[in-house]
Amino acid sequence: MGTVAIFTMPTNFERSLSAHLLPDGLCYHDFVDAVPIGLYGNDTRGDCVYVNQRACDLLDVSFDEALGLGWSKRLHPDDKARVLDSWRCAFSKREPWQEEFRFVHRNRRVVWVLARCVFTFDETGENTGSVGSLADITAQKDLEATLGEVNQHLQNLVNLDGLTQVPSRRYFDEYLVKEWFRLQESQQRMSVMMIDVDYFKAYNDTYGHVFGDRILKMVAQTIERIVKTQTSGIMARYGGEEFAAILPETSREEVLQAADAIVTAVRELDIPHEGSDVSERLTLSIGMTTVFPELAETPEGAIHEADIALYQAKQGGRNRAIAYSEAMGESATLEVPPGELA
Repeated sequence: MGTVAIFTMPTNFERSLSAHLLPDGLCYHDFVDAVPIGLYGNDTRGDCVYVNQRACDLLDVSFDEALGLGWSKRLHPDDKARVLDSWRCAFSKREPWQEEFRFVHRNRRVVWVLARCVFTFDETGENTGSVGSLADITAQKDLEATLGEVNQHLQNLVNLDGLTQVPSRRYFDEYLVKEWFRLQESQQRMSVMMIDVDYFKAYNDTYGHVFGDRILKMVAQTIERIVKTQTSGIMARYGGEEFAAILPETSREEVLQAADAIVTAVRELDIPHEGSDVSERLTLSIGMTTVFPELAETPEGAIHEADIALYQAKQGGRNRAIAYSEAMGESATLEVPPGELA
């Protein structure tokens, strides 16, 4: 027997459900209103022809207000197009429909629902409407949001250095490997920069570790700002007073410019350093390299080259930035005159 009569009018929907699905003597309204989920029925146009009381509560509408497309007025503006489009797509494919979305009540309270719907057809294959359910999942969504915030906090604890609040060594290592393989596929260059605060032990000995920690945080966040401004890369605290930066898709000339900007920015902090042998102000030494990941053997190789350049910068008197060169003993050097930072 076809199901057209069930969905053409709410009263027919009631009588058919009561006659075929419910025990004798059980009131249809008492039954459907006792169900802890919203129930609804649509006609062949997709217009609502029935909702139970639980559905009205979830929608924050009366029975009459829900009919037709009245229910859709409660859809959250950010969800409306997606919900209607996915429903039409499911109908065109004759597949069961399911979505999670939001309704907005009169008092602006937002309620999350899990909606399900199946389409009904008669013996000839003609659509006779649809029937579905609405379950309140607001508590679940609130819990997911809370867990998401907790997980993000825990992730930040892992990925951020506790003192300087810049990315941690762990995050740096993970990012390096990820970018290495990405740039292998795109055949793009990568630059790596190793940065060391000159005579930082002497700074701590002169001013104390409390001031040393404050200055280290200031320098770290200054370097991070320049790296983000000049490139699409990241920097991290590598250990102690040493920092490292990864600059994807950056040429040799661009990494030299970024190093110059970092040196200048730290100079402009104008931090006194009486324990330094190269300047009366805090300075940096920087080593860097630019590689094509598809040609180099491992990400660690790039770190090693930048470390060699950093060592050369220190051996050359500190307070300078040096780019690694494959030729032994050769390097492209960007030097800041010591007197300029004094």
